Amino acid sequence: MAELETHKAVDEVSEKINDLKVDEQPSSEPTITSTETVQSEKNESENDDSVTNTVFKSIENFSVVHPLTHQWTLWYTKPQTGNEEWHNLLKKVVTVSTVEEFWGAYNSVPKVSELPMKADYSFFSEGVRPEWEDPRNSKGGKWMFQYRSGRRSISVDEAWLKVLLGMIGGTLDNEDVNSEQINGAFISIRKAGIKINLWTKHTNQELVRPIGLRFKALLGLAEREEIEFTAHEAVKGRSKVTL
Repeated sequence: MAELETHKAVDEVSEKINDLKVDEQPSSEPTITSTETVQSEKNESENDDSVTNTVFKSIENFSVVHPLTHQWTLWYTKPQTGNEEWHNLLKKVVTVSTVEEFWGAYNSVPKVSELPMKADYSFFSEGVRPEWEDPRNSKGGKWMFQYRSGRRSISVDEAWLKVLLGMIGGTLDNEDVNSEQINGAFISIRKAGIKINLWTKHTNQELVRPIGLRFKALLGLAEREEIEFTAHEAVKGRSKVTL
């Protein structure tokens, strides 16, 4: 019975992700029949408390979007149910280039807390695959924090969202951190615990240490709570740093 429920959960999540469609940027030339019609609809909207006004309800701001500094891609790794190789389980879900597209994607896919066991989400700079074999990852490493829900003041969904917003919004960046050193983030759902990883391009401690400090602060961790940096296996002479 438990196995059937697991397969059902995997299928439901996969179906949601396969059906994901992020709205295209709205047309800059909305169809308007007349100024009277527009004014009438505006008055109805103002008098109707059930209508939610957004930037796209404004004719003047209909085409307003907020571009990100660069594109990001969301990936999903489904749980292995047979003899599939790992790279065949990895699915590219969507690439976003604006704040609006990011929120559209984030609100359309299952939350981390809804993912089945052994599933992963990855959120990486466009063009970088969430694999350490990728040339842009091979000389780097990852900061890892093991999330234990019973000991945290925020949910795993909030923690993951903080990391995503930190990357696209630049809050992982400060005067000591070059944001271009960050390739992406990875979260894995396992029985032993949920791991949140921040992947870097390099292993130079002068570069990765301030990133780790900012990562730790972003998650709101106490000083006694540790995160660990490990070089990817492609790099000879694995190095570890603990904060």
